[in-house]
Amino acid sequence: MIKFTKHYLMFVLAISLNGISQTNNEFLNQINTQFQPDTAYIQEEVCVLLTKKSELAVAWIDRKKGTDEKLISYTISYQNKTKWYPIRTYDSKEFIWTGNPAFAEDDNNNIYLVSMSIDYFTNHIPTAAILEICKTQDGGQNWSDWTTIKRNNDLGSNMPDKPTIIAKGDGELFLSYINFNLPEGKFLEAKGDVVFTKSTDHGKTWSNNILIDNKRGWKPNTIFKMILTGEADMGEQGPSLSFVGNNILLSYGSYKGKGIWLTISEDLGNSFGEVKRIAKTETPLPVTDIITDNKNRIIITVFNPHGVGKAYILESNDGGKTFEKPKCISKNASLLTGNFDQKGNVILLWNEKTKENVDTKYMVIGKDGEKSYSLYSDKKPITKFYIGAYQDLVVDENNIIHLFWIDWSIEGGKLIYSTCK
Repeated sequence: MIKFTKHYLMFVLAISLNGISQTNNEFLNQINTQFQPDTAYIQEEVCVLLTKKSELAVAWIDRKKGTDEKLISYTISYQNKTKWYPIRTYDSKEFIWTGNPAFAEDDNNNIYLVSMSIDYFTNHIPTAAILEICKTQDGGQNWSDWTTIKRNNDLGSNMPDKPTIIAKGDGELFLSYINFNLPEGKFLEAKGDVVFTKSTDHGKTWSNNILIDNKRGWKPNTIFKMILTGEADMGEQGPSLSFVGNNILLSYGSYKGKGIWLTISEDLGNSFGEVKRIAKTETPLPVTDIITDNKNRIIITVFNPHGVGKAYILESNDGGKTFEKPKCISKNASLLTGNFDQKGNVILLWNEKTKENVDTKYMVIGKDGEKSYSLYSDKKPITKFYIGAYQDLVVDENNIIHLFWIDWSIEGGKLIYSTCK
């Protein structure tokens, strides 16, 4: 059962990113939803989809305290977001943990959920991994069984990670993920290759994988070894997919070169154009997330999911052909996500680390400037939080902003749902 709790949010007004100046403190009486009241579990990741019927599809990781055991929990709202279907859980029994949830919805209101599961030795050397998918055709009341997209049992080799998925038509699915390689457990020699594949039958079968080659575009069975500038690199991570009109945009970050890359398909994934580096940031291990306004305006968020550092946004106003200079949102951030509201403002959500505390920040960037807020109020100091978790937000047709974030002050990390306008 989903538990509703009273929670107070302190909004701290800020003038700009360059020299934030506090001008006002205001406490808002906010009703929050705690998705998993079971104290045996803490939450570490969340993925949210605003459906075409303006309901909320939410999936997250539940980790059993004191163990590495992780499973996916998921639910969808109904009756205009006033009720929720019973929470479902999925635990791929052959694997130690299941995570990395990703949602998509096609034009016929079929909703798809993808997960990645992994098994490993006690020293965290991966031994097997699997990508799986399930779907609902009735808005979340009933779900299909989980089926395999890809499975690999090669020790430390070709392990699928960080899936991202989009959909259109009737069961046309487009999937990207990292093909992760960890030779003999040597983490400093880890390599990741961006994989793209698609399905035209609701995920029953998938096309041959396409691996990226930055110097020559996209070709099958090509392993990426050099970035565009010619410097050696440890590989890629953090892909993100999005539609801009009928084009498919795919972005990702590179481990060592700190580059952010983008390629565009104009034929629904049959081929891709030139892979271009659109920015070089000071973010190690950068992952990306593409958000669009359903026109030609694009924001790509960039952050390090496994550490605290500089987080950026990249903006394009011509469908991804050109990008403005990267804008640094914070020098001590992680888990950055965002979206557009109905007024064209950019809404951002991230974790901010200080010497004494961890805060969850919320920012609005619009024509009138920038406003930064804190989601914590009267909280005990938090010195540790789980790097690698993900947070999310969506904005509905009434310009209500739905925030899904981890409150690190509650039992080691609890998923909180907040709304504001």
